[in-house]
Amino acid sequence: MLALYAVYIISTFAFDCVSIKMMGASTGVTLWNISDMPISVGGSSGIGFFLILAFLSIVVPVIWPDKRAWLALLLPLVPLLQLVYTVTSAMSQVKSQMAMVGGNISVSNMFSIGLGGYGVGIAAIGLAIYGLKRALLPSAA
Repeated sequence: MLALYAVYIISTFAFDCVSIKMMGASTGVTLWNISDMPISVGGSSGIGFFLILAFLSIVVPVIWPDKRAWLALLLPLVPLLQLVYTVTSAMSQVKSQMAMVGGNISVSNMFSIGLGGYGVGIAAIGLAIYGLKRALLPSAA
């Protein structure tokens, strides 16, 4: 569990989550940087808040000795789902703007998932599975 949290935190801060390629230039953005972006340029107002909750969710099973506390490990999925929504909405905005100017460029080639995106995704899914198993399966006495 701690290794998954380490991957989650390192992937959030250190590695590019999304790479945007326009006019031959490519720029990468970490998940933490996406949380700081204003909504008008594709950021989301809630990603930063839910990232902090996801970072703190490791403490919940330690301080609350109840099986339901393990459900807090589902919190790292929330920023990931918000990221997916943000990227898909940004892609649809770019696609509609390109259609207005008559561009025929594939929008899916402009956005790509970076190492940070894969790291956050794998760690969030692993933490969620671990938390659900601990919360729903009977404990060995």
